[in-house]
Amino acid sequence: MINTLDGKNLDDMRFASNGDRLLGNDSRFDNGYSVYVGENVSLLHGVLIYGPAYVGNNTFVGM
Repeated sequence: MINTLDGKNLDDMRFASNGDRLLGNDSRFDNGYSVYVGENVSLLHGVLIYGPAYVGNNTFVGM
């Protein structure tokens, strides 16, 4: 079963801080992140990150 809101799929559109993809019926969904950037992350200027996206700890993102 796909969890929807106004006809849009909610499943796997948010992340928990540990990187788990959340289903729309998960109790953590409302506190989840559509874009999560971890600790010790370097993002170069001009970088665009579109969600859903999870950028883990100790990561470098260049252009």
